[in-house]
Amino acid sequence: MECSLKARDMSWEWMQDANERFAIGDVVNVVVKAVSGDTPEELKVEVSAREASPNVSKQNLTCLKRQGKYVGTVTDVYKGTYFLRLDCRVNAVAHSCNTASLPGQGDEVGFLVTRINTEREVVEGIITRIIKRRQ
Repeated sequence: MECSLKARDMSWEWMQDANERFAIGDVVNVVVKAVSGDTPEELKVEVSAREASPNVSKQNLTCLKRQGKYVGTVTDVYKGTYFLRLDCRVNAVAHSCNTASLPGQGDEVGFLVTRINTEREVVEGIITRIIKRRQ
């Protein structure tokens, strides 16, 4: 069966753009979460590709240290909150930014860890510098 897949259900790691890892026509293993509908025309299938692969975020979180400095890419900015994917394959949230100018989506930044949130499987911290602007 062929069906669409929401971007948030594609990977455990946050992505700026799904084209970073996937292309149209890719065959992807998924977990079927729900099937509804009585006839083939009404059939609706909800799937998740992220649940079909192991979650390495928990394991990668153990490698990070509080007050450690890491490099990551800004995947999204929403109401002054920055969402990042660190190069060590961990998701991060920054509520503040100590730079002369504000980073944007796709920028490579320096990140200082202030808290490791094992419940949400993210690290929280501060963006300390902009390393490279998105072209």
